[in-house]
Amino acid sequence: MGKRAGADWSALRALRAQFSSGPAEVVHTHNATAHYYAVAAGLGLELERVVSTRHGMGAAQDGRRERLYRLAVRATD
Repeated sequence: MGKRAGADWSALRALRAQFSSGPAEVVHTHNATAHYYAVAAGLGLELERVVSTRHGMGAAQDGRRERLYRLAVRATD
């Protein structure tokens, strides 16, 4: 989605547009940032499944990114 550094609302809108363009059976993310963007973009769209396979911890496990990831996991299948 061409996400830039920091909070990127245009990437979130682009991702939501992609999800809205047709039904998705599975949305699969591989890291914390991609996951919370996917969950936020899919709110209200009734995606069939949202799955995260977090490969490594990436950034430190504390701070804003980790809190956002843990919040997003609540909406994960």
